[in-house]
Amino acid sequence: MTSPKLVNAEELSLVRSTVLRRSPQRISEASNQFDGLADYAGYLRQSGVVLHATTKPSVFFKDEYVMAYEMELTRRVERTEITAGTQRTLLSRNLALARDLKVTGIQVVRGGHTSRTAVGEPMADADVASWEIVADAQTRLVRLHLKALIYGARGAGMDSADFKETRGVHVHRRRDGAVVVEIQGERSRLVVVLDRYGDRLLALARELGDELLIGRWPHRESPVSDLLLAVRGGTGLPRPLPRSMRRAYVAELLSTDVSVVVLVRQLGRHSLTEIQNALPYAQTEHLDAGPLRRGVLAGAPRQIHPGRASD
Repeated sequence: MTSPKLVNAEELSLVRSTVLRRSPQRISEASNQFDGLADYAGYLRQSGVVLHATTKPSVFFKDEYVMAYEMELTRRVERTEITAGTQRTLLSRNLALARDLKVTGIQVVRGGHTSRTAVGEPMADADVASWEIVADAQTRLVRLHLKALIYGARGAGMDSADFKETRGVHVHRRRDGAVVVEIQGERSRLVVVLDRYGDRLLALARELGDELLIGRWPHRESPVSDLLLAVRGGTGLPRPLPRSMRRAYVAELLSTDVSVVVLVRQLGRHSLTEIQNALPYAQTEHLDAGPLRRGVLAGAPRQIHPGRASD
């Protein structure tokens, strides 16, 4: 097996030996694994990482390398160099190899299960709090955008697409005291923010004004990717991706007496897949009557009516 992506014998030997350690059963399987790993190795070389035939798997699949590669694949999708399907395939193949070689500590969440967390596992509140601290150490705009990402995704269930067109002026406080976000774009809807994040998101939104909640790139496919590239710090923390924070949001609402119909309207999705995936993380033994105590969706999708007061 050879690849134009590999430019020296050291890289070739490393990639070949890594693939063979998994003992592929078919030539096509080995070829696919080889091509995926060759792409990863080529990216590392271009990034200044020197690889040798004897490079250990723990170094080859170093957490920061894999995370940077994921970001590079995202940029390729945005530039239409590859499809989103190709991105998922490349990640899943390489993560599968890393798992089989007992590499631990990888935080990437797309493409398959990782060594330390399952794909899409909700972000823990302690990690959310840690990212708030990281955000405080950033430059002004990065701080505002990173906190808007945290409070929007964790507090209102916003996903990456929801951030593309939603601006600070779209966040406001309603007469009953609830903070709401008028999500813009394909899944436009009115979302009530969890009480404990409402005031914080509103303060950020007022400071941002007409600015996008995340970044100033409305033409880009993934403003979240641009933002995370600008963040400094957070080493050792799970990445603050909307997917993991949104799942924590879903799990929290599943732990309340909010109906599934209301939750679906909050999420802006017609599929129940996200709700089903979050069910294992819901705390159902002691239901909390109202993290959205000042307002929940009811009736028409675009209307909000006051909910009952919390206990």
